[in-house]
Amino acid sequence: MRADAECLILEDEPQRLDALCQVITGAGLWPVGARSAAQAISLLEARAGLVPPVMAIVDRDMTKAPDQTRTSTEVLQHLYRHMPECLVIVYSGNIDTVEARAEITRAHPRALLHDKHGAGNQDLLERVRTIVSRSVGDICVRDGQVFHQTAIPCAACEGSDRGVRHWVAVSLVMSYEGAVTLRTETMARAARRFRDWLAEHHSQVELLALGGNKYQLRIIPQRRKAAG
Repeated sequence: MRADAECLILEDEPQRLDALCQVITGAGLWPVGARSAAQAISLLEARAGLVPPVMAIVDRDMTKAPDQTRTSTEVLQHLYRHMPECLVIVYSGNIDTVEARAEITRAHPRALLHDKHGAGNQDLLERVRTIVSRSVGDICVRDGQVFHQTAIPCAACEGSDRGVRHWVAVSLVMSYEGAVTLRTETMARAARRFRDWLAEHHSQVELLALGGNKYQLRIIPQRRKAAG
């Protein structure tokens, strides 16, 4: 069961895009780069039924993009409307003004802000790692995989494949307490395999099918009490 969790990166400068791809790779996600908003929206539309990103890093200023037909605001709006479970970071300069923050919030109310001039790539890497290293009950995301607490990789078992490296599992953990929409039967099968994996590991966490192609993790009430 493997399909790497992906991160969309919208950045109009090639060198900075390459640097951001390295940041995302270092956090255990698979980078999908776009140099224009039009390209980013096309990628999102194409990947919606395949592997939608679990995270997106969006540069607000796209003045150097080779295609000026769409804007970064439209990308944020698309993500909010069609992929609300995708975690979004607006990585840009000049985002500390009231006007910039208001524009970003209108396009994507849940977007996080990160000043590309005030903080370097190492700061961004640490922030991304913190965001994707989510723990729920006795499972956690580490380096793009979901592990049970008895199988968290360590120096003695580096390279172990005992976790679940699949974007569906990663997205469900990262979206804990919220629902994830899985639009295709292939995605639903991946969710069911993750459900079976949780049961095989006697996890405190179970997967609920909410109807309408929506799925959500919860800590099993009896085990929540026992763990406490």
